Amino acid sequence: MGRKSKFLKERSILEKQEPEELQQKVLQMDSLLQQEKELPSGLQQKLCSFQEEMIKERTLFEGELKQALYELDKLQQKEEQAENLLKQLEEEAESRAAELKRLEEKLKRKEAKLGESNAAHTQATLLLQEKHNSTVQNLEAVTAQFERYKASTASELEDLKVLNESLKEKLAKAEQSAEDVRDIGN
Repeated sequence: MGRKSKFLKERSILEKQEPEELQQKVLQMDSLLQQEKELPSGLQQKLCSFQEEMIKERTLFEGELKQALYELDKLQQKEEQAENLLKQLEEEAESRAAELKRLEEKLKRKEAKLGESNAAHTQATLLLQEKHNSTVQNLEAVTAQFERYKASTASELEDLKVLNESLKEKLAKAEQSAEDVRDIGN
């Protein structure tokens, strides 16, 4: 904004200076015209030539002034465009920085959550491993107890078979003795 006001001040000064210079030249020309009435004809021709030259210079200066003002306008427009572009780029950079910060915070939260999840998973794995080990130990103990029971039962079964055979033999002998006793009694 400061450049724009500076530009407008410079333009205003240039526009004021040009008419003042022209006014001075017009006054000079009026003075020369007054002198012309008093000068001989040779001088009058020089004066006409000088007036024509002054008019040409004035036209040239006006053209140069218009061209300078036009170029100044173009420069001001380019400067405004550059300032707008810079502002837009700054806003975009701020927006991206904010988005990056948000994503970094989200990533930190996810990493913390993942760390907690890994810790919980590790804890659960250790607990399951302990339970598994305990179950295996219990199973081994039960299996050993079952094997002892099985051996004991097999031994008892063998003893019972022997006892059963012995009782069968005794029964057979008792039946034989009873039959013999009946036969004797008949």
